[in-house]
Amino acid sequence: LCIVPYNFDMESKKGSSIKILNYLAQNKLTITSIKTGFESLLNKGIYFAGNEKEFLDLINRAINRELDFNNTEINNYLKSVSYHTLIEIIIKHLPAAALQ
Repeated sequence: LCIVPYNFDMESKKGSSIKILNYLAQNKLTITSIKTGFESLLNKGIYFAGNEKEFLDLINRAINRELDFNNTEINNYLKSVSYHTLIEIIIKHLPAAALQ
């Protein structure tokens, strides 16, 4: 279990913490208090808490093994955002003249 806690009173609760991807790559369930941009992974390995009570409740549920970690979905997502995959996508979209 890994946590990414930020102040719940922040005006903007948005962020894209690379820590979260690192945690997921280590097969660690992650609880965060920010909107990460990884919404497709919510409740599949990333859990969002909007306040302190929710945060503590999620930690308790994780400790009691009540939260899901969907290895297949996590691994597919991580593969889709790997440098190797992204470089291949970029190269496929370059005009042929740019590759010469």
